[in-house]
Amino acid sequence: MDKHKEIKQRREELGMTIKEMSDAIGLDKKGDTYLRRCESGKEVIDEELYTKIMKKYTWGGVLKKQWLKTEFTVFGNCNK
Repeated sequence: MDKHKEIKQRREELGMTIKEMSDAIGLDKKGDTYLRRCESGKEVIDEELYTKIMKKYTWGGVLKKQWLKTEFTVFGNCNK
């Protein structure tokens, strides 16, 4: 799957809007425009941001929108 499709799928899995995702990963006030362009394939996403989006996990969907704002340690195989 292409990266632009993966980041959109990840955002949708978390039930987040583009603006919410942009804010959660620390982009500036025009970050939602950048993220929208990345999701559409018009812009290549920065590798560090891609990694930040894809490496965060939820525990059975419980954390949803707080997943990027909360740092936690995963023990064993309890992440999804």
